[in-house]
Amino acid sequence: MPLIHAGGLRQYYRIDGRDDQPALLLLHSLGCDHAQWDAQAADFQPYFRVLRYDLRGHGGTDAPDGEYTIELLARDALALADGLGIERFALCGLSLGGMIGQWLAARAPERVTHVVLANTSSRYPDPSPMEARRKIVLQQGMAAVEDTVMQRFFTVETLAANPPAVARIRRVLRATDPAGYAGCCAAVRDLDQTSMLAAIRAPAMIVVGDRDVSTPGKATEMFLPAGFRTRVWSIFPPLISPMWNGRDRSPRRSHASYGPGRMTCSPPVSRSAARSWAASTWTVQRRPQRISPAISKS
Repeated sequence: MPLIHAGGLRQYYRIDGRDDQPALLLLHSLGCDHAQWDAQAADFQPYFRVLRYDLRGHGGTDAPDGEYTIELLARDALALADGLGIERFALCGLSLGGMIGQWLAARAPERVTHVVLANTSSRYPDPSPMEARRKIVLQQGMAAVEDTVMQRFFTVETLAANPPAVARIRRVLRATDPAGYAGCCAAVRDLDQTSMLAAIRAPAMIVVGDRDVSTPGKATEMFLPAGFRTRVWSIFPPLISPMWNGRDRSPRRSHASYGPGRMTCSPPVSRSAARSWAASTWTVQRRPQRISPAISKS
């Protein structure tokens, strides 16, 4: 099992791809683990050294008691990268992972080359729901929030169809340490990073889904006035789900304009975001399957 002591705790991680490729860090969402990125890791192995890991409080990583902060979670990522000898990396963060990604891109800009922020926000306007969830899992365990969380992960149609992806995520959620989950709930509850967004210099892409309950389009609009000083700025038009819609090859399509052409993307959103990257550093063809990276290690 690939474990490393970094940032004051034992972290579980996995690296795929060749060591001579540029690094890509994938950050999962609350209540999931590194396996959330299995499909993307497979897609990117020809091009990147793909680093996935379980966030503090999740999976095989330690789950200390107490409340966490986004800064603490971000510093865990930096400690992991340092421990593995990775100086610079591109990153894609989903939901909680995107909140961590914002902090990394703004506060450690020398480490981040490119950033995708998927289905996330820079501020949690009403802390009461997340605080209530934090208290519930500490008092009653993960089963008490299972239905609520799954309804935010998946559409009603997908839950009814119950494909393997639903069962897998449900198992991971149930197995999450309540103390670790609660600690991350506190980090989301206290999220307020809008003021730091203008410090992000890396090329950035924003991904939004029209059926995302947790971070709908309006939650993402706060990125717009932030004055990103990036070479690429993109927001996907509405997609159909925040994570998966249960159909890997949905006929519905969305388009996003960035760089010299238009990229066709289809759900699931997290995979679409990962397969569609900043055009200023990738040679982007009109088909998502024909993407060739032009990222150097410098």
